[in-house]
Amino acid sequence: MRRPDLVIVMGLAVLAGVLAATVAGPVRIGAGIVLELLLTGYALATLVLGAGARARDGRAELLLCTLGGSLVVAALGGLVLDALPGHMDRLAWTLLLVCVTLAAVAATFVRDDSSGLAPAVSRRRLTPRGAVNAVCAVLALCLAVAAIVIARDAADRTPGFSQLSTVPASKAHDPRLIVGLTSHEAHDASYLLVISEDGRPVFRYRLRLEPGAHWEMHTAPVAASTRKVMVRVYRGGQPDLYTSFYPPAGVAS
Repeated sequence: MRRPDLVIVMGLAVLAGVLAATVAGPVRIGAGIVLELLLTGYALATLVLGAGARARDGRAELLLCTLGGSLVVAALGGLVLDALPGHMDRLAWTLLLVCVTLAAVAATFVRDDSSGLAPAVSRRRLTPRGAVNAVCAVLALCLAVAAIVIARDAADRTPGFSQLSTVPASKAHDPRLIVGLTSHEAHDASYLLVISEDGRPVFRYRLRLEPGAHWEMHTAPVAASTRKVMVRVYRGGQPDLYTSFYPPAGVAS
């Protein structure tokens, strides 16, 4: 077999794609990282550098090209998928990475067969420059993996947003507020609404909203001596949103 490494890459790409699209949890994350940062970039590196890439440039350089090719696909692929109707969901990313990997491997096979190239085998000793390149490649790979993990974690914790509004509902002689809360989250969300007058809590209410749901209430009249009304929304025990309302001067005086 002329390029057993590329045959292995093809098999691993299909396997990683299936796992990333169907399995949940750490297995899916690991399969996605391997597919994105290793398999796709390696297939592109062998296509661009040629059959003798490993003999000419060494393993450290091949690793750098592998990582660089993966990051290029991630950047350009994000732009392409964002322009499509389905946007950047998990299935679209998986299909893109698997197709790019298989296409690069197929193009390498066609190029090698048409040019009669044979895989080159090299036994090179590790030089100081090669060692530095290898360390840089490993550090770059670690940073890329960390960035993906942090980005995924942030996206899982804040998949959408919530909107809080506070507007006056009546005349100055009887100030009331209309408080509205809209959920644009990806999942059901629980909230704690707290209304304070000059720092003193006067109303608490817990509610749960489905994605796209809107909740609204009319508050009791604001006390005549109140100078500032604060509406806060808590999620997970932490303040998430807040608005402030200042009654008219004639009422607050």
